[in-house]
Amino acid sequence: MLLFRLARFGGQAFGQLLFWSVLLMMALAAAGQFGVQPIMAGLREQALPSEVMQSIFRDRFAAWHGVSSVLYLIECVFGLVVVLQHGRGR
Repeated sequence: MLLFRLARFGGQAFGQLLFWSVLLMMALAAAGQFGVQPIMAGLREQALPSEVMQSIFRDRFAAWHGVSSVLYLIECVFGLVVVLQHGRGR
């Protein structure tokens, strides 16, 4: 979608809310996938052989799970902006 917007609108795409919403969604998804998820996986591994929620890593895992949830919520809000902006352009 970003490449399409750049190809269609050129430099004007940088001034569009839709462009920045999609870009921020991608950044949040990458932060979750390559930042938060590896940390949570590491905590799960450190907790073995027991479950992470029954280990001493419970509080840290819960905090990172909260961070992941907030990132996902923000990503969903930007997704809603994309849907509304796309429908508005028709």
